[in-house]
Amino acid sequence: MLDINEFINAISKSVEEILETQLNIFQPKNEIEDYKKLISIITFSIIESIDNPINLQEKLIVIENESFTKHLNTEKLKNISILLINAKNQHHFNLYNKARKEKREKITKALKEITIPFLRAKGFKGSFPNFKRNNNNDVHLLRFLFSQFGAQFAVEIAKSNIDNKNISFFNGHRLGSEKNKNDYWYNYENTEITEDIFNFRASEVIENWSEAENWWTEN
Repeated sequence: MLDINEFINAISKSVEEILETQLNIFQPKNEIEDYKKLISIITFSIIESIDNPINLQEKLIVIENESFTKHLNTEKLKNISILLINAKNQHHFNLYNKARKEKREKITKALKEITIPFLRAKGFKGSFPNFKRNNNNDVHLLRFLFSQFGAQFAVEIAKSNIDNKNISFFNGHRLGSEKNKNDYWYNYENTEITEDIFNFRASEVIENWSEAENWWTEN
């Protein structure tokens, strides 16, 4: 989840930097205390405006009338609105990627500490995220697949003849799909789970293990 306080602080800093480039035009009526209040008002106006420069421009006109002795023309306010919206979007992108990277590191750690030792005990070899074990004339395959669109991963399993060099997961199975009646992904961003979501998901893979063994036996 995005750290909202970090997000607000980042936008606030950009607001101040953008206003400083306009100091020859923006002239607050009072000094530091009112200026800080102005930064705060504009910051929250940006957040509330979503990605609409026109909507933000209208809010800036109101703020300008209340806070400045000298006023900007419409085109200048429009340009400032676009700068502010772009700054907000860039901060959102940066912080989202930072949060996503931190979650990925935590789930990887949980899987390596909880799930991978279980796989080793079941005879699997390999290194994260790809594993396999030989079973008579068959090869049992397993891999952890991380989504590009959110904090979730799938555990994909497949089976191949030991002499088959062209191994594919195309006709495989995603562990947990039978139990949950859908194409199952282990979501590690679900805030409804109050315990450690990362350890919870890593342990859930083990809880679903009988589904994998049954699939390999039947296919």
